[in-house]
Amino acid sequence: MKLRYGLDAPLVPIMFIGVGIITLVNLDFNHQYVGSIISLIFGLSMLTSGMIFIHTSLWGKLAIWQTILSKLKINGNEKVLDLGCGSGAVLILFAKLLTKGGSADGVDLWLSRDQSNNSAAKTQTNIDYNHVGDRTTLITADMADLPVHDHDYDYVVSSYAFHNIKPASKRDQALKEAVRVLKPGGRLIIVDMENKFKEYKSILEQNGLSNVVVTRTGINGWWGGPWMGSFVISGTK
Repeated sequence: MKLRYGLDAPLVPIMFIGVGIITLVNLDFNHQYVGSIISLIFGLSMLTSGMIFIHTSLWGKLAIWQTILSKLKINGNEKVLDLGCGSGAVLILFAKLLTKGGSADGVDLWLSRDQSNNSAAKTQTNIDYNHVGDRTTLITADMADLPVHDHDYDYVVSSYAFHNIKPASKRDQALKEAVRVLKPGGRLIIVDMENKFKEYKSILEQNGLSNVVVTRTGINGWWGGPWMGSFVISGTK
């Protein structure tokens, strides 16, 4: 069985690649040499952007999280909450590091516009395939209104989910919720895009998160190119 983690914002790379192919197919060097050179460059750049986007969605973001996890000291008995868990890629990475004394909960509204074929059933299939069902629970809920107790989790994590929350006031409420459910001493780790880190940092610090640090992810977080990069923001309650 092949795991299916889905493609983020699937219409975006389709658009990049589609525009690139159409542009290249319609090149006419015989009649418009200079214009065709410009079109050639544009078409190739669109194809390249589409392929970079797909790389980040299917492989790059996992590499980012593997780097993050390699620096964490996880004992195995922690409680982890993954906000906007999608098809479970990051949720499963954490769950594999936990023993039966630990648990990993995934929250999502399962919207296919955010990730292709997004559904709780597909995520559960991925969980079962990875043999972490005994320590993993899926919760259908809004990130801005979490049905969990205060101070409940050692780690609250999120991968490319917060930027999808609109309007900004609701996104701010979701950030407050993320801090609320952390235990004292618990750690919040968010990987996201769209250069919203200043907004996130301000809200998190206002709501009691300390040692808030922002770092760039490099090429593995490029959604089409360096103009749409990613960042990691983390802090401790």
